[in-house]
Amino acid sequence: MLASSRGCPGLLTTLQRSTARLRLGVSDLHNGATAAGVVHFETTLEQAQEAVQKWHGQKWLAPRRLLSEGGLELRSALLPFWLFATTVQVSYSARLGLAVQDAPPGVLRWQEVEEKASSLQDYPWSLPHMQVYASYKYRRDLAEAVKSADAYDRAREVSDDENAYQEVLAGKHSSDSVPLDPPTMRQAIAWELALRSIRQQEADKARMELRLKWKPREIRDLKVQAKPLARHAHLVFLPAHTVSYQYGQGFTAAGERRPYTFQAVVSGTDLDNVAGERHIDPLKAQLAAAGALATGGLAITALSLPFVGLGAPRLIGGAETAFWLFLACSAAGVGARMWPQLLREQSETQRIKEEDQEAAQFWARGLGPTDLGDELAQELRDNAEWRRWEQADKWRWREGERGAWAERLWRGQHERRIARARFISGQTRQRLRDEAEAAQEAARARRWGQSSQYQHFSPGQRNAAGGRRDYKGYYQLLGLDGPSASLSTGDIAKAFRQAALRSHPDRIEAGTEAARDQAAERFQKLSRAYEVLRDPDQRRKYDSGQQPTI
Repeated sequence: MLASSRGCPGLLTTLQRSTARLRLGVSDLHNGATAAGVVHFETTLEQAQEAVQKWHGQKWLAPRRLLSEGGLELRSALLPFWLFATTVQVSYSARLGLAVQDAPPGVLRWQEVEEKASSLQDYPWSLPHMQVYASYKYRRDLAEAVKSADAYDRAREVSDDENAYQEVLAGKHSSDSVPLDPPTMRQAIAWELALRSIRQQEADKARMELRLKWKPREIRDLKVQAKPLARHAHLVFLPAHTVSYQYGQGFTAAGERRPYTFQAVVSGTDLDNVAGERHIDPLKAQLAAAGALATGGLAITALSLPFVGLGAPRLIGGAETAFWLFLACSAAGVGARMWPQLLREQSETQRIKEEDQEAAQFWARGLGPTDLGDELAQELRDNAEWRRWEQADKWRWREGERGAWAERLWRGQHERRIARARFISGQTRQRLRDEAEAAQEAARARRWGQSSQYQHFSPGQRNAAGGRRDYKGYYQLLGLDGPSASLSTGDIAKAFRQAALRSHPDRIEAGTEAARDQAAERFQKLSRAYEVLRDPDQRRKYDSGQQPTI
């Protein structure tokens, strides 16, 4: 049995380790994992080529000799995968829209539901989403074909010599060597992707449980907490055959014809596992269109002739019929040639639609410190970023660009989490200081009466220039002139949004650590000001010179 790396970090430890990892280079890939494993090939390149042709041939309209048009490149390689096994403790909360008896359909009663962590959920090595492709060389969807449920059990350790030469014998009884593709994805990024899949799985389970138990009309603000209690990681190289081929032609920006290049990946242990893009033979599409049009035309003619007073049906002929047949066949041929591009555009349209939905959910969380920075909002943002990284323009996949993009995402997300933890800590300290000041003032007032700074000004004078007017600078922080009877809660919220966009720590893209700390401190004060002024009762206390009690 292969050994594995383990971890059971708490929140503080995770943040500290995350801060340290930000300084690591891409060479630090294993992050404590033991020697890598490898699974032997059980198939050949020739069998993989036949498997791709067979996979395409499952569809009647597919080309007969897809891989014989030229530009064919075959390659066998051992692709790196991070395999994870973990146990998570799950809890979730949500807002449920429940139907109200004898009320119109649109009227719902909203109820907060919280499910405490009870049982533990195991996620073993064998699950597909616990096997993460550890390189940026091939598209993520193509690498899915290589995954194997028994990969961990079948793997053997890579020897020192094999690791030095980066080559391994293709099989137990083979003399051919196969290269080990380098694992350019660090373990931390792979774990981020696996954890994202775990949260998605648990979110789907939570929705199902809520629908069965409560039968809600609508589920909102579903927040799933999946806390890993233990984690095991191992790097395993899985066998794969890659097939690169050319099919169809297109025009470049300069107007030159250029063949389209496609890729397919076949598992090196199971020829039924193939990933690629489907194609349609233009000739078959034209024949199908002609047959459908002719059959439909004959049927319509046979049904309509008795109604117009004609005798037995006869075949339709002449120039008009030939024209419509030619037009249908031409359109079918063009559509067949454009089929891969149409599928790509449909996939991209769906991705953008999902991204817009996630963006709407994200901005619905608000722009305040307890809204913009809450865990659900951050999770929505992280998911959208990783989906864009994985799917956006994936047909022009470039290894170096995707790798650099993933590194930027991972670093940025960890920096946001660290900044949010610091922000929450600072906000908590500020609230405790305010509560202590309020308690001291209340004790002083009970014993001696209100202090001179409160008695010196009448309520009317406190809102005049000087004195206790905006004595903590809350209005000034929001860019407002000061207390005013015409100032509404909406005006305060609008002012806070504008100030937050200018002062949020996420907008500090570059600079020193001190600059980011200053921005975070200013944003904490800004958030505190908004918390006080948006509450009418607390705002009245503040305007009268009293200490807010929140």
